Amino acid sequence: MTTIPIPLIDGAFLIDNSSLEQLRCPRLYQQKLLQKRTPVAERAGANFGSTMHRGWQSRYELCGNKEVNPTAEAVINEAMNAWLLENPQPPQDFRNFNHACRVMAVYNKQYKNENFKILVNPKDGKPIIESSFALPIGTVQNTPIIYCGKVDLGIEDPQGTWSFDHKTTFQFGRTFEKQMEMDGGQLGYMWALWQATGKLPMGYIIDAVRIRKPSKGDDFAGTAPIDGSDFLRIPFPKTQDVLEDWKNNVLSLVDDLFHYHDKSYFPMHRWHCTNKFGLCDFIDVCSTVPSQREMVLQSNLYEENTWTPLKGTKE
Repeated sequence: MTTIPIPLIDGAFLIDNSSLEQLRCPRLYQQKLLQKRTPVAERAGANFGSTMHRGWQSRYELCGNKEVNPTAEAVINEAMNAWLLENPQPPQDFRNFNHACRVMAVYNKQYKNENFKILVNPKDGKPIIESSFALPIGTVQNTPIIYCGKVDLGIEDPQGTWSFDHKTTFQFGRTFEKQMEMDGGQLGYMWALWQATGKLPMGYIIDAVRIRKPSKGDDFAGTAPIDGSDFLRIPFPKTQDVLEDWKNNVLSLVDDLFHYHDKSYFPMHRWHCTNKFGLCDFIDVCSTVPSQREMVLQSNLYEENTWTPLKGTKE
């Protein structure tokens, strides 16, 4: 059996939360990140989230914690439009440029003047806004591990410093809040903020935006509703021992990943092929006979995945 080499950069292994999430099924990790294939049709929800992130980045870079003026609003909208021109939504999807502008306009009215200040990274003097990082987190099997990601905002409010993360979702409620409470990516952003500033944050804050679909009863036919009830900010205080546990968990998962490389076999977790959110993106590959899977993976159903932990986008 041919050994599958561990992809290293300058002798180090790069990992981020999105990569670790693929390990819910090691076969998914293999197909998406080692064989570098991805579905041709990007999911519209994720792309809309990326669109909104371009808008938020522009807002906080231009206005900081102050109210958005008409000139800044035009720049914010142009940033979102530029993303969608390069990454278009499906033609009939309601989450288009016009809806992005509507969501951002209501958001800016909801949060006119923020009650926090944006932190500055003492290492480079830049405000922590969509700040990428690649930091050593430990060693596995004598290989340095570099943890990568992007902090949406580093902020300080009357309670202390926080990692502040924008999230779009189709539904609020207990399930969403529990997902955010257990989100390893948020702990990673909090940890990175700690490394950057030298000060342990209080935790992280989820800046949640609900994206509702148009309904037959909507007063504006064909236009999705958006109002103040679609915005929610949830603080999650976390302690240092929680971060230490998160760090140990990341290194343990990487150790498992190295084990799959050593064995040149990435098992399939069939219970993740279907779930309440739909089918796995690679179900067409895994549901066929083993001898035909590579052919399906290389078919026009999939295209090259150019994503890397250093190039990841968030939603």
